[in-house]
Amino acid sequence: MENFFKKKPQLSSPLEGTSDGSYEVYLQNLPTDPNQVRRTYLQRSPFQPRGHNFKFEKFENQQRRFVSDWFKEFEKLKIHEGGVNSAHNRAWQKCESEYETRLNAVVDCIRFLLNQWLAFRGHDESDGSSNRGNFLELLHFLADHNEDINAVTLKNIPLKLQMTSPKIQKDIVSCVATETTNAIIREMDGALFSVLMDESRDISTKEQMAVVLRYVDKNGYVVERFVGIEHVSSTTAASLKESLDNMFSRFGLSLSMLRGQGYDGASNMQGEFNVSMLVNVVGVSAKRCDILHEKYALAVIEALGKGELSSGQGLNKKITLKHPADTHWSSHYGTLMSIISMFPSVVDVLEIIEVEGNSEQRFQAKTLLKLMQSFDFVFCLFLMKNLLGYVNELSQALQRKDQDILNAVKLVEVYKHNLQKLRDKLNNRFNESNTELLICLACLCPNDLFAAFDKEKLLRLVEFYPKDFFAIDLIALEMQLDVYITDLRSSA
Repeated sequence: MENFFKKKPQLSSPLEGTSDGSYEVYLQNLPTDPNQVRRTYLQRSPFQPRGHNFKFEKFENQQRRFVSDWFKEFEKLKIHEGGVNSAHNRAWQKCESEYETRLNAVVDCIRFLLNQWLAFRGHDESDGSSNRGNFLELLHFLADHNEDINAVTLKNIPLKLQMTSPKIQKDIVSCVATETTNAIIREMDGALFSVLMDESRDISTKEQMAVVLRYVDKNGYVVERFVGIEHVSSTTAASLKESLDNMFSRFGLSLSMLRGQGYDGASNMQGEFNVSMLVNVVGVSAKRCDILHEKYALAVIEALGKGELSSGQGLNKKITLKHPADTHWSSHYGTLMSIISMFPSVVDVLEIIEVEGNSEQRFQAKTLLKLMQSFDFVFCLFLMKNLLGYVNELSQALQRKDQDILNAVKLVEVYKHNLQKLRDKLNNRFNESNTELLICLACLCPNDLFAAFDKEKLLRLVEFYPKDFFAIDLIALEMQLDVYITDLRSSA
């Protein structure tokens, strides 16, 4: 090469323009990988460089260069590329055919391994290994039983053309995943769907979110399809929602078609509060655990003094906040029971953290205090305590190694019976009159500048208390309510 091109200082491009419109080639910037040159040539297919600006060369006493129009003018140049059976085209077709055969063999191996849920890589993939991993061993098997594949794979071609590197495997797997996802979206055909999510960590401890779509297909069957794993920067509700929005946008799905959401470990997605967060904030250090136990001990002593608790052997034992496990419902039940038993003490510890903690801890403590002392939290706390209490025996039975199927089936029937009793109890407690009363009371909620305010419902509320209002009061009440809501909203 050095006999034909003069070396120049290294530049950003192998071709550098000159003042007369020609180009000079710099050896140092030419591609060092011959396979890259070969791939580029194959992608271009046989062609004549009609658009190339050829360099001027001194020929006798004149500066001459090749002119692209000569391809049209001279017949020999026209047939240089040749027809279908020319040397150029035959070489190009042969390379294309070999590449297609090799690519199909590699894709077939990958499809088989994906369909069987098998690992690709082996512990030792060297030539002398007795087991080079599922992918290489399967490709060897195909090559041994097919002469066409054997001629264009493995040792019969240069190493960089074998298409067996982990990077190429991952690229093809990514293409398969894209095609599979597109097939799922086409199968949905704009149907309503639900999303099931679970957060987990991979082996490198990176946070990731697994997403499953649940929908009814054209045949009326309920279908659940895994559509991917999204890596997330954090497991906060905002971060997970942003990742879900990005995934929906990429798949062309609309949130308006979403009709349900289900979560397992991804409890952050269910709201600002979760039990694990409370346990972590209150029991993150030995100092806070000691404060919690001290506060609880004082509360027990005070209750004993007031006669609210009985004393005796085995009573009023030391209680701690238990960390709930992701897959053991009985552990969640134990956590809720300890929160109920130590509720005042937990509140006291959060108030201390709100004053003495750092900025992040103070913010967490303030948020937890506000949520814990709300009606919604207390109602849900006792409701979940009852639900998990009914299923506690069943959960423990299903976790045993020596599982008794007949006993488990019986416990399922017991749980269903108790759950139905709880439903009937709630239905009887909230009859039509009570429900209407609660709806009317909700009109006095001050959130968002009394956005729920409804004068007609408040007038209806008065009818539930006829002994508390005189007839003349009812006449003036409508105008008083107008003045009341206007005054509140204007002074906010």
